[in-house]
Amino acid sequence: MTKARKVRFLLFLSFFGLTGLHLITQFGTGRGIYITFLIWSFFILCLPSTGKPIITSAVLYFFTEKSYQYASLLRWLVAFIFNIFTYLALPYIYLTSATTFLLYRIISNPWPYWLIIFVSSLGGAYNALVIKSQSHATRFGHVTIKTIFAIIGLFTFLYLSYFEIIIFLFSSTSR
Repeated sequence: MTKARKVRFLLFLSFFGLTGLHLITQFGTGRGIYITFLIWSFFILCLPSTGKPIITSAVLYFFTEKSYQYASLLRWLVAFIFNIFTYLALPYIYLTSATTFLLYRIISNPWPYWLIIFVSSLGGAYNALVIKSQSHATRFGHVTIKTIFAIIGLFTFLYLSYFEIIIFLFSSTSR
């Protein structure tokens, strides 16, 4: 295993470890783990990073020592199904943290908030389906397109969720 893959795996563990530990101490074991996975699904569905190798690809490689080209599609599908189940069966759990509440607002309001999910999924699908080219010019073009997807997705996310973020900031400071 290369050093970069070990670093990605440690970042994955630190994200889930620190977030999960905080939420487990705050809400209990079962609910804390569930909320941790909801926050993970927020990052997968709503943030426009087209690669996201830290979140799951590093773990898949660590256990199987194989690189998966379609891992981003798999993790997007798992996050989508997980949120459908949570939205239908346990919608109250979205109200436990600011991140999960923002995810709830995005899921429950199709227009215009589903644009965030749509742009993020386009970037992930492009990353998974693009052929890994060896020529420098082709690789530069793919990186440029992925960067454009990321920038458009980030602006879409910030523009559409601006008021919810402001409400979170003022509600957390007024307590």
